[in-house]
Amino acid sequence: MGTGDVTIMEKQVLLERLDEALKHEESATAVYLEHLRAVVDRLTNNKDFLKEVKTVFNYLIEANKGHQKKCQTLIDQISKEDSNDI
Repeated sequence: MGTGDVTIMEKQVLLERLDEALKHEESATAVYLEHLRAVVDRLTNNKDFLKEVKTVFNYLIEANKGHQKKCQTLIDQISKEDSNDI
C-alpha cells in the first residue's frame, strides 16, 4: 500500500479492536507498574529517591488515565457515527 491508500473498516470491527486494545493497555500498565514498584522497593530505602519514583509513577498513572479517557471518547464518537464504514 502506498502512502495515499485508505483502508475502510466496518465500524463494529474498529470498535471491537479499539476496545480490545484499551483492555490490554489497562492490564499491561497495571502489571508494569506493579513490577516497577517491586524492583524499586528492593533497590533502595533512600527516601528522596523513593519520593521521586512515586512522583514519576503518579505521572505515568495519570497520563495513562488521560490516554484511556481519550480512547474511550474516540470509541464513543465512532459508536455514534451513522456510517458503517470508517
